[in-house]
Amino acid sequence: MSYVWYAGYGSNLHQQRFLCYIIGGRPQFGMKCAKGCTDKTMPVENKPFTINYPLYFAIPGTGNSTSNWGLGGVAFIDPQENGKARTFCRIWKITTAQYTEVRCQEGRTWYDHEIPLGIDCGYPIMTITNHSVIRNIISPSDAYLKTIALGLRETYDFSDDEIAEYLLDKTGIKGSLLKDDMLKTIA
Repeated sequence: MSYVWYAGYGSNLHQQRFLCYIIGGRPQFGMKCAKGCTDKTMPVENKPFTINYPLYFAIPGTGNSTSNWGLGGVAFIDPQENGKARTFCRIWKITTAQYTEVRCQEGRTWYDHEIPLGIDCGYPIMTITNHSVIRNIISPSDAYLKTIALGLRETYDFSDDEIAEYLLDKTGIKGSLLKDDMLKTIA
């Protein structure tokens, strides 16, 4: 069997949300059901993984909402690596066929660029983003922030304060939310 590590850096940090792409279903705070993969076998393994690609929040085009998360932007990474950037991910070991289907469910128009991030235990680590930095920068919805926060707690055992500090520095959130508001949202 052929495997790949898929690196999730936004809502796909959260297990329940990511598994919607594998087995189908609606994310805890989302509004849209995912169909899941043909092969509904659970990921073989998952673990923390950090990358040097800047995380930001936006929406391609001129819109201001998504069908799953409502009003607000979603996570992307700059396609150019930046040694100063630190983005927390969770890598999921799934079959190559599942990875292809996850990419399709993510939407190949918004997430149209694949980035190889190295090899772990003999398997490639891959993530996806937009081919260019999206200019329509928009702060994410409360539902999306809650989902990312759950993922950061699960993957890194971060406190609410650590989550807030991490997210408040990201383009799309920086300057649009106060720390107290972020803490209330993710609590």
